[in-house]
Amino acid sequence: MHSVLGGAGARPPSLGPARPPSATGLRGVAPPSTASSAGAGAPTPVAVDDLGRLRLLPPAVADAAESLRDETRDFASRLDEFLALVQDLVEVVDARSKEIETAKLRALALRTRADREPARRMTELNRLSYVLRERQLELDRLTAQHETYVKMEQEQKAVMDALTFK
Repeated sequence: MHSVLGGAGARPPSLGPARPPSATGLRGVAPPSTASSAGAGAPTPVAVDDLGRLRLLPPAVADAAESLRDETRDFASRLDEFLALVQDLVEVVDARSKEIETAKLRALALRTRADREPARRMTELNRLSYVLRERQLELDRLTAQHETYVKMEQEQKAVMDALTFK
């Protein structure tokens, strides 16, 4: 039965042209033979490596797989080292940013205090001026009272002198 796209083996245009089975994207490695391409019942080649181990893959493919495995492990270990370095860097940057934020808050508090200082000094000056005026008025009142008492004392002495000499 035919599909709507144009036949039993047709591919949608968005997927591009069909690739032959040999173009699998592996570098220098031929795809493993399948029963349909090599014929039904074809035996799988068995090889013995230098250490006497049985291999189902050809030596070139096995060597490429081992090399890829080693490169992958090396890459994974380097990636782990990189991630550890990045984590350390993030921790250092976080700690430094907290220090900077604390310093900024301290500077902001000092600036606010410095901005308020002239007003505080003016308020203190006004308060001290008021206290000084109150004290000056009290001094004037007490001075006048003292002068009055001195006058009264002199008058009383004069009256006593006048009464004692008569």
